[in-house]
Amino acid sequence: MPFFFVCIYNDILKIVDVELMRKAFSVNNSFMYWQEWELFVGHHIAFRINLAIKMRENELSLRNLHPGAYGTKENLDIVMKLKELGIWEASREQFPLNLNLTDNSDGSKIPWDNGHCVVVNGTSAEPRNIFYVMEDVSGVFYIIMCQNKNKWDYGSNKMTEKNVSDEDEKNFNSVKHSELHGIKIITIIFTTQPYEGSENLPEILIVSKDNFKSYFGPVFSARATFFLTRDINPNFWDINGLKNTIKGIGDDSINTVIAKRPYISEDHFHNVNPKADKRHKLDFFPFDIQGTEIYRDCMHPII
Repeated sequence: MPFFFVCIYNDILKIVDVELMRKAFSVNNSFMYWQEWELFVGHHIAFRINLAIKMRENELSLRNLHPGAYGTKENLDIVMKLKELGIWEASREQFPLNLNLTDNSDGSKIPWDNGHCVVVNGTSAEPRNIFYVMEDVSGVFYIIMCQNKNKWDYGSNKMTEKNVSDEDEKNFNSVKHSELHGIKIITIIFTTQPYEGSENLPEILIVSKDNFKSYFGPVFSARATFFLTRDINPNFWDINGLKNTIKGIGDDSINTVIAKRPYISEDHFHNVNPKADKRHKLDFFPFDIQGTEIYRDCMHPII
């Protein structure tokens, strides 16, 4: 889903929270907290579904709702009825052990079971996952449970089939021991690590480093503020990420690194920050595109 497509459509349709969009795409934004990453995943899911509704779609398969995700043909071919979605952030309740969820902002009750809510679980929940309810065209209800795993991928360790199956088992057991026992569950795993294992696990969809681009699009995947994988984008990483990853950048120089954004190339970055270790693999998308206004300004800075 291209960056400008989302921004332009959101200006008109107001589907995604404006403040979240500002934080996501502001070059000078120094911090991106992990709870906001989870909110972003929820907003991305809601945006995709709400946009489909705006385009007069009434139903879509999981394959179309989650493009590029690994999963069985049977699961990906399930066709779901579409309902307009909103984002809710639960307080400290742990779903599904506690079904009386309250909104973190005002304490109001979250109507999570009406099919119109994408809920980010409470901060005390383990894991702090995302879930929402959908109904297929046959009238069967599903709880879609999304879990974000291994957000920092400095070592590029692999997410194994056992890891994925264990997470799905946790979801299954949490529902089994709640008042929702018997309802169907589909687990979606989001991981910045490469995935190693079967791509056809029943009732599981996998969005990993390998298919981030096809799922989120080239900017939303490993290219923007959520640049979570091995390649470092100094235009978007937060202060702690840069200090902890690039040798030669410490407390004394980090403010200069941030203030001099955006960077368009390794030469540009290292000329401005000569103490930074040159052995790290860097990425500068989208500011490395020749012909753009930002590219020209960086090549010929105004003094």
